[in-house]
Amino acid sequence: MQNERDSPLFRAARSPTIAILLLLDTVTRALGTPANDNFSDRLTISGLTNTVTGSNVNATREPGEPNHAGNSGGKSVWWTWTAPTNWVVELDTFDSSFNTALAVYTGGSVSDLVPVASGFGNTAGGVSFASVAGATYQIAVDGWGSVSGTVVVNLRALPPPPNDSFANGSVIIGMTNTVTGVNRGATREPGEPDHGDFSPVDRSVWWTWTAPANGTFGNAGRDIATGPRLYQLDMGLARQFSITEHSSLQFRWEVFNVFNRAQYGQPSGDVTVASQFAVITSTINTTPVGTGTPRQMQFMLRFDF
Repeated sequence: MQNERDSPLFRAARSPTIAILLLLDTVTRALGTPANDNFSDRLTISGLTNTVTGSNVNATREPGEPNHAGNSGGKSVWWTWTAPTNWVVELDTFDSSFNTALAVYTGGSVSDLVPVASGFGNTAGGVSFASVAGATYQIAVDGWGSVSGTVVVNLRALPPPPNDSFANGSVIIGMTNTVTGVNRGATREPGEPDHGDFSPVDRSVWWTWTAPANGTFGNAGRDIATGPRLYQLDMGLARQFSITEHSSLQFRWEVFNVFNRAQYGQPSGDVTVASQFAVITSTINTTPVGTGTPRQMQFMLRFDF
């Protein structure tokens, strides 16, 4: 029979540090590790949109396992997802009970993982990547700074917008126009350059616009439109009275625009202001006298000697 003084627990009791470590190891073994603690035991996520839950309490780090999202962590759990289509995927751990390091890989073992996307998982839409139909992606969730708790993984595959590719650019027409759209779910095409000073650019959408030929607007010819014509009747009456052999008196009555016809000016030719183009906003003459004014009369008395 073994002497109880020779038992491991009795010997460990002499050292408080060893006793605490043994106790923690015993509790950990009693609680057990998550079912998907190891890469080989990863759980499957299916569909284009899904939310799965789990826990990384008592999870461990496998030999050769990389740091996820650049964080040392040490309590990782694994899922796997096979892409049904070539769509952009948003992945996050929003609603998890702790701060997570989230990483996506391709590869069939811990030793040959190829990074696809990674980051802080607790922000909605935390990481995203362009999936390839039929490809299998490995998803690791670790505790940021080795923390643990309840894990919530949200996966959303997003259909691309209709003008995602250069070949399908939406058409903008006219000299002045406003268009709207979204780039959520958009991708970057092979060979597509960075746009402006932003790099990398991975969510581009496209429009196309064809400028009219120089000196023309649309397909209308020159001088096909004319402004309003001028119709104005002016009349005058005069009578001369002789006073002496060498003197006379002349009386004149003159009326301009007898019928008081409105004489409109030319329409606006400014094509940059759509609300004003081809609109008549004034009369032909805005001064007090002359052609194009409202009806006016004048009287004249002239003495010749």
